[in-house]
Amino acid sequence: MAVWNTRKAAAAAAKVAKGEDEAPVEAADLPYLGSLRDMPPGLVFIFGCHRSGTTLLYHLLAESGRFNYVTAYDLIKYDELLRNHLQGRTEEVREELDREIRARQADRVVDKLPVGAGLPEEYRFVLAGEVDDPFKQAREMIFAPNLTDATKDKFIELCRKKQLTAEESLPLLLKNPSDFYKNFLAIAGMFPDQKSIIIHRHPLKIINSLVVNWDLIFKDQSHYLSMLDRQYARLFDAPPIARNITRSFLRSAFNARLLVSGMIDGFSYYLQNIGAMPAGSCIELRYEDFCREPGRHLDEIGAFLGTPLELDLAGLSTEPRRQEVLPVIRRAYDRKAKQFAPYLAQLGYDTYPADG
Repeated sequence: MAVWNTRKAAAAAAKVAKGEDEAPVEAADLPYLGSLRDMPPGLVFIFGCHRSGTTLLYHLLAESGRFNYVTAYDLIKYDELLRNHLQGRTEEVREELDREIRARQADRVVDKLPVGAGLPEEYRFVLAGEVDDPFKQAREMIFAPNLTDATKDKFIELCRKKQLTAEESLPLLLKNPSDFYKNFLAIAGMFPDQKSIIIHRHPLKIINSLVVNWDLIFKDQSHYLSMLDRQYARLFDAPPIARNITRSFLRSAFNARLLVSGMIDGFSYYLQNIGAMPAGSCIELRYEDFCREPGRHLDEIGAFLGTPLELDLAGLSTEPRRQEVLPVIRRAYDRKAKQFAPYLAQLGYDTYPADG
């Protein structure tokens, strides 16, 4: 959201109050920020590496009806959520946005999830800063935490907006993989009553899936992602050479080594800090186990959160998509395989997954 000085904010608020004009989108919610008071009755974070199953878990828990959650509408229309709600325009604007999204794109490409205004999404899109250097973008996008002391106030504003605009007062379900690697303990300190669900997956599968899916989203523009991520959109507004350079870098041996090193650092943080999480605040599972027995794990999560998750799992496919490990990823992983050993042992993984 653009930063408005006090004079502009006051002028915008005064115009709206007098009915003289409607504030620009960047300031649409300014006159209504005083309405924000309560936080949600609970915060439930889903943590885990990118491509570790956080999206699957997030969507299933969202479908349970036991939580509020951040949607594409909340992120794309963030600066006008309060105005739309208090003026009774939410449904109208959300339906219009939904039609716009679906007219331009059918699914998320990387996982074939149908897109729309109601799709559960990551809160990072409200908090993420700008990264001007495309060669830093991959590492920043993956490993740099988003919920920090610098962004805490904005995050709390998001939570309060969700609480005010929600149909029911329910715990808020939140997902953001970037806050797993070196930040989950800090978030537990910020919000002592939070609950965390941490999902793990074999790191070789994670790193390979990252690179494969990056190649998909940088090959052709995802209009849905462009609406969420202005930085991604700008890359497609630039001359094609900029995107081709970025795409080549993301597929390079150098980037594979960066990803491997970043994962090792993140797992070291995990091993050093998981034991310091407040008692009873965290539950962990493995993606591979969840895919085999989703019902059992959802029951365990429901018991942990103190709410039954009544989900119809008939027809649910949790079969992991098989992807051949790229040679560049295999070589980078092989070089550092011993450094993954402590994490692999902690989670009961072999050095190499059974299916390659």
